[in-house]
Amino acid sequence: MKQNNWYPLCFESRAKYLSWKEARDYAHEVASVCDDCNADYLAEMQRQKRCIPQDAMFNSTNSKKPCKPKTIPSYI
Repeated sequence: MKQNNWYPLCFESRAKYLSWKEARDYAHEVASVCDDCNADYLAEMQRQKRCIPQDAMFNSTNSKKPCKPKTIPSYI
């Protein structure tokens, strides 16, 4: 079986991403990493060019529904 080494750039490491996934699954949530992102962190990740929501939502969701882009407030 091929291992998937992908993780969102907004995470410091793959280990932290896997920890987030484990917590999400333990809580029986249907979510992507973008669902848990707050406005301050989003702004910082965008400033650092580490926010790629289309990849993060597609690859990190456990939903079978199509991903919808996260609405970013215009004041950020």
